[in-house]
Amino acid sequence: MTTQPLDRASDPKALPRTPPKSGAAFHVLLKNSANKKVEAQDKTPSGLDASKQQGYELAAKDATPPPALADYKAIGPPDEVGPGLIRYETQDGKKVIVSEHDSPELFKQVSEDFKALSGVVASQNAGYQSLGGDATAPEKLADYKSLGPPDETGPGVIRYETQDGSKFVVSQRDNPEAFQKAKNDYESFMGLSSSEDAGYKRASDNEVWPPYAGTTVGPEDEVGPGLIRFESNGQKMVVARDDNPKLFDYLAGLHEVYTHPDKKAVVEGELNNGAVLADANTPVPGLNDYKTFSWNNDQKDSILTYELHDGTKVVVSSDVSPELFKSVATAHDTWDKIHTSEDAGYKLAGPNDFLKNTDITFGSPDELGDGLIRYETSEGKVIVSKELSPQLYDDVKAKWDAFSAGAVDDTRSKHNLPKAGDLDVLNMDTGVHADEKDDKSPTLSVSELATTQLIDTYRAGVKDGSIPKDDPRAKLVRALEAQAAYQNGHGITGYEEARRPFNTTWREFDDKQTELTSADMHDIIDGKAVQQQIGELFKDPTVQADYKAKMDDAINKLPNKDEIKQKLLDLTANPDYVLYLKDLQDQGKTSEAQKDLSDTLTSLSLFDPEAASKAAQNIQADGLTTDLNAILSDPSKISDENKELATKDLFGLLKGVLKGTLLDLPRRSQETLEKFLNEGLQGKEKSAAVTKALEELGEVYKNNGAISEADLKTALSKPYIPVADRGMLGEVFHTLNSKGILGSLGAGVTMFSAIYQLVGKGGKLGETPAQRMTIAKDFLSFAGGSSHFVRLGDKIGETLGKGGLVDFLGLDKTLPEIWGKNGLQEPNFEFRTSELPTEVKNKIATALDAVPDSQYDGISKLFGEGDKAVTEATEGLATHLDDGLAAAGAAKLGASKSAKIAGSVIKVLGPATDIAGGFADIVLGALAIKSGVDSKDPLAQAAGGLQVAGGAFGASAGVLGAAALFGAGTAAALTGPLFLVGVVLAVVGGIIGYFVDHNKKQKATEKENDWYRDLAGDGLLQDNWADKVEYAHYEIHHYGGRDAPTDDSIFRFQQSEWEHFDETPQKGGSSSNRLDGGLHKHYEDPNTPPKQLPSDAPPEKPQPHPPGGSGAKII
Repeated sequence: MTTQPLDRASDPKALPRTPPKSGAAFHVLLKNSANKKVEAQDKTPSGLDASKQQGYELAAKDATPPPALADYKAIGPPDEVGPGLIRYETQDGKKVIVSEHDSPELFKQVSEDFKALSGVVASQNAGYQSLGGDATAPEKLADYKSLGPPDETGPGVIRYETQDGSKFVVSQRDNPEAFQKAKNDYESFMGLSSSEDAGYKRASDNEVWPPYAGTTVGPEDEVGPGLIRFESNGQKMVVARDDNPKLFDYLAGLHEVYTHPDKKAVVEGELNNGAVLADANTPVPGLNDYKTFSWNNDQKDSILTYELHDGTKVVVSSDVSPELFKSVATAHDTWDKIHTSEDAGYKLAGPNDFLKNTDITFGSPDELGDGLIRYETSEGKVIVSKELSPQLYDDVKAKWDAFSAGAVDDTRSKHNLPKAGDLDVLNMDTGVHADEKDDKSPTLSVSELATTQLIDTYRAGVKDGSIPKDDPRAKLVRALEAQAAYQNGHGITGYEEARRPFNTTWREFDDKQTELTSADMHDIIDGKAVQQQIGELFKDPTVQADYKAKMDDAINKLPNKDEIKQKLLDLTANPDYVLYLKDLQDQGKTSEAQKDLSDTLTSLSLFDPEAASKAAQNIQADGLTTDLNAILSDPSKISDENKELATKDLFGLLKGVLKGTLLDLPRRSQETLEKFLNEGLQGKEKSAAVTKALEELGEVYKNNGAISEADLKTALSKPYIPVADRGMLGEVFHTLNSKGILGSLGAGVTMFSAIYQLVGKGGKLGETPAQRMTIAKDFLSFAGGSSHFVRLGDKIGETLGKGGLVDFLGLDKTLPEIWGKNGLQEPNFEFRTSELPTEVKNKIATALDAVPDSQYDGISKLFGEGDKAVTEATEGLATHLDDGLAAAGAAKLGASKSAKIAGSVIKVLGPATDIAGGFADIVLGALAIKSGVDSKDPLAQAAGGLQVAGGAFGASAGVLGAAALFGAGTAAALTGPLFLVGVVLAVVGGIIGYFVDHNKKQKATEKENDWYRDLAGDGLLQDNWADKVEYAHYEIHHYGGRDAPTDDSIFRFQQSEWEHFDETPQKGGSSSNRLDGGLHKHYEDPNTPPKQLPSDAPPEKPQPHPPGGSGAKII
């Protein structure tokens, strides 16, 4: 749409926000018409003295204006009572007169506010309502009906009308975020309009994407915020990110490749070699789909090429397809680790391999990472991939968890926390017996009871026809039965089809079932498919609701449930719990920390999903604080690159703030300082030297509270300071030190570089120094708003306080609730103040309180989740901040202020989730989020830290069933034979029930086979399942039982005969001919005592019956 001019029938009128009252403080307020001149009443005295007599107080030199227009009760026009004078009254009745001579900045701001307030009031008279400080501008361009230009009715004032006819006027002073958003939107509309005038077509939300070849792309924001233009095949298009975010990001990536010669050369070289360029629509290959990887060493961090087994070659650019690039890079790293392990003698496990009952040694899940774990038995060394062999991976990891449980509890005790098992709700005993009629049957845990009751209910519905066969509930019954069989085995009846005359057969049966073991079922059932199916089915809304009800019933069986809930609330609100998780990570036990947090949050969610969601948010936020605190505790972790960037950013800030401000310096000192700000950091050697000197002096200031001349000489005499630069640098440092700013600059280098290190590279936070430092400052505000900050952020508080940064950065002015006098953190840290002029401090604070950039600032590229996820995360982080302040007894922030801080924190949170070893690894791993993105785990909530911030844990509690079954929420999952014991009993018992009447054996065995057919129909069996089931029937009947060890698969132990069976076609409707006693191995359990056999016992190696041999006779 193009912007429409606003109705200007009513010009802005200079009116006060509130009507003047009789005996008003000043004689003329703003009149009803802008066309009339402001006139003084005859008897009203004028001038400064007269104003003081009327109750006005002269503003101090360092006074600041009211925070927002809404805080004014009235403003008089400039020069109303004399040249260079302006008066105003605040809502709380304070009357102030400002002298331009004494307070030039304040005079200028109040004069601007007079004009802005005039525009707001005039707009209100024209039918516009003022947008409050907590409200937001329209989310998308399409939400506007019309939008006027900025400053149309006054400085910092903009007006718009929405599609529903609502009309709003926005003041920058009242709501800077909404003003900036509307201003950017206006510029976007202008860019769209000018582009359409130039022959560009506005792209829709389903536009065809242009190819790499023959396309030219302009830079982002070239013609307006959130706009990008391209030409391809003679067509010119302009794309608004609002309209088509994926296409916008694709084009922005293309532009980066086109304009970077090295990247362009690599991509085009691969395209010429037969590859295609990946885009957002390229599917993510499975780990086993890759054949080879290749890359150019100079661009390996931004471009990778892979080839699939089908010959497809794809080149992936991190600029064009950032998420796919991460996935491919992870797959490449994973295969590297697998191949390295293979070189060391490890064999890669197959998708349905299993553990045997033998001595085993195993490594930690954190040893290799990337969803890999290794173990060794007497049969050899094995490496297991979670993506390729998910159930075996879980089995091995469960053994590791059991092995490491003691060390975990020891660490818990060190932090005065209860043992992990004490609060593992899913595994708490309900006291309910698996067989209600048998008091000696095992009792069920919360998870087992809820799941078995759910399945019993669904099975009854399937039986009576109320639940159709293709209903998700019926599929869940079958999938869980398959999982139970995969882990515990499954009963089967041995039989053979004996060949009879006239080309007929007669089925010979065993009298009872024989148990196919778990190992056997690993060669029949597709374990990965079962896990995927259960994960999907537990997302069904009906299943979720039913399972939640059963889980609630099971929890109600716990006699002390209220006490358990309170202990969980206390644990998750305890800062020692965060320090304990960090301690585990520092010990190399990230996997254990992830599991602990997952178990804890899962347990809490059973009682209160919302409380679990908040706990996840709070722990995530506190974890970021501990990460930053850890970096500050060991500054050697900070890269030189980040230190030098912080130095340049701080001096860049000073350069902008001090422009035209003399700091009461001698002319020569001022010139030297300006020369240094312009040239002193050019070149790596100079910036590195200044950085090191500042770090050293910042430490001196933090420890001593002052920097002496001797300290300066010591720092400047270090060998890393070039001799030629010592004179100028000494003069600059002396000048800055005399103004009380040098120590804060040094502390600032340490603090900002630590935040830059937190996200990997400071450049990820923003493109300009102001953007980066604003985001960093907001993050410090966010961290300080936590009631746990004193415990978790002591080094941060010390650096801020003793480094003079609270005062230098204006944190006390921006957020008095946290950093001001009597604020939340003021009693906990020593806050030093600088000697900088108030005017300079105000400029620094203003520069760092600005909106960092437009709404299209890369958030979508970080997360790929769109506006909804970003909005939810912003709200979640803002709520966390306000809750922390409220809990500590401090005043909440305004919604606008907390939303701005939250928006900045998102930009820290995004890159921080990609940093290995950070606390984000614990949170995302605990919620099966990061591992889900990397390994495509179907049970994971692959949404990243953004969704945790937005409250994803409560929302994902509905898939608790899958989490409980597969170990994301229970310490004992997959570790023993009691998995869903009730389901196992019901399945086996149900099948056996068909054998009560011998005459129904044929029907019964077909019922057994129908169970396999149903699973096959659901896609849960391996390709050759039918022949394997047939072999099991025949082998068991023919040789008098299952002839294999219990911990080995009959198909592997009898591999030779099974392969012969598989390759041999049956004859005359019978598979007896497919058996071969010569290939069959006889197995005797070494633990079984020898039997007393009769003299006519069959030979040790029984031979197959001849066709038509003995069997039931037709009478």
